[in-house]
Amino acid sequence: MAQIKIRLIDSDNIRRRKIHEEIRPFNEFPEEEASFQDIWDPDDETQIRNEAESEPGLFLLHINDQEDESDSGTAEPFDEYLKHINKDLHNALIVLYSGGGIDVKEQTANHITVTQAGKEWDFDVTNGEQFCIIRCSINSASELKIVPALEKYTADGTKEEFFNILLGVEDSLEYLPALAILCQGYLAVHANPDTGEPDLTVNDQAYAVCVRALEAMGWGAFVTGEGTGKELLSPNLKDPEARQKLQNQVCDASWWQVFDSEDLMKQAGEEWGGNQSKGWAEVEELLKRIVEPQHIPPKCVAKAYCAIAERLRGSDSQ
Repeated sequence: MAQIKIRLIDSDNIRRRKIHEEIRPFNEFPEEEASFQDIWDPDDETQIRNEAESEPGLFLLHINDQEDESDSGTAEPFDEYLKHINKDLHNALIVLYSGGGIDVKEQTANHITVTQAGKEWDFDVTNGEQFCIIRCSINSASELKIVPALEKYTADGTKEEFFNILLGVEDSLEYLPALAILCQGYLAVHANPDTGEPDLTVNDQAYAVCVRALEAMGWGAFVTGEGTGKELLSPNLKDPEARQKLQNQVCDASWWQVFDSEDLMKQAGEEWGGNQSKGWAEVEELLKRIVEPQHIPPKCVAKAYCAIAERLRGSDSQ
């Protein structure tokens, strides 16, 4: 795995440690984690640390780490630190985030103005295009989406692709939503049309994960809620014998034939953000069964659908 030098500065101990663990495989500074106070030169605490000596390629900076402010309301020495790394490390990428969200008033090649928690930050910069300012609140490592961003960037990505993943402005998804729809159809024919619960025995190993998948679909509420959707179901789903035939049909790989090529599996993986991302193993297992082809059991589909649903929710929330 390719690595880059990453400087992480975040004074929230819990979040910093979790982000540190996530970026460790990508970081040439494996033991590096710091709070705002660590930007001072350890040999001269009146001076900002000279980052040009170690040349980090990426800075992950929590914008609310400052403790000192000038009379103008601009944070010092954080302002000075940003000017230094942007000027003296011309190619370094700078990611700003905050647990309270950031409002970007201006971002140009020469100037950045943002507000956070009612406080204005006004920076003169020399290369504003190197900044990625995440507007939404980042209160956990997973919300930062740093792993898929670094997977893409350290493989063959560009600055723009890296920033887009962090900002949630990824290319439109095509294969994952399509696979989710096929999973929903599969799970629907494996559900009791009266209760919305899995059409399996409670002792079946697939029962619990199928319950989670159907809940993620909102299937139980659909078939049992007020203005019940049960009336809209196909007669074949209501008849036990016909439903059994449908179950046999969707368990055959031919029903999933739109995904029966390794190229489509690769494209779905690219949309996912890399095969090391959380949940991909469950989706890959389903796709392998389709490509080989093999029998497609309920547990496999339910686990894949839960992973896809979580992944798609993560894309929509940014």
